[in-house]
Amino acid sequence: MDSEAQANLVDEINMTRSLMDSTDRQISTVDKAYQDLAVTLAVVNEKPELADKTVRISIGSGMYVEGKIEGSDNIIVPVGSDIFVEATTGEARKRIEESMESLRKTLDELLQRQSDLRIRYDSLMAIAQRATS
Repeated sequence: MDSEAQANLVDEINMTRSLMDSTDRQISTVDKAYQDLAVTLAVVNEKPELADKTVRISIGSGMYVEGKIEGSDNIIVPVGSDIFVEATTGEARKRIEESMESLRKTLDELLQRQSDLRIRYDSLMAIAQRATS
C-alpha cells in the first residue's frame, strides 16, 4: 500500500472512530431523555394517589422543593418555544407515550448506525493490519 493510500486509510479510520464517538453520545442523550419521560409517565400515572400529599418537585439541576399536587386532573405541558398549555392527565399521558415511542425509534436507528459503524471500523482496522504485516 503506497503512502497516499495509507494516509487515506488512516483518515477514514479516524473519521469512522469520530462518528462512532458521536453516535455513542447521541445514544446516551436519547436514552436519558427516554428515561426522564418514563419517570414522568410514572408520576402522571400515580398523580391521583399523590393528590394533596407533600412531594419533592424538581426545579432542575438535581434540586427540589417540597410541594403539594392539587387534586386537579389537569397538567401544564410544554408545546415548544417556552409555551405551555393545560391538558388533562389522559392527554398528557398520550403525549408522553408518543414522545417515548418517537425516542424509541430514534434509539433503534442510532443503535443500527452504531452497529454499522462498528462493522466498518473493524473492517478498516483489518485492512490496516494486513497492510502493516
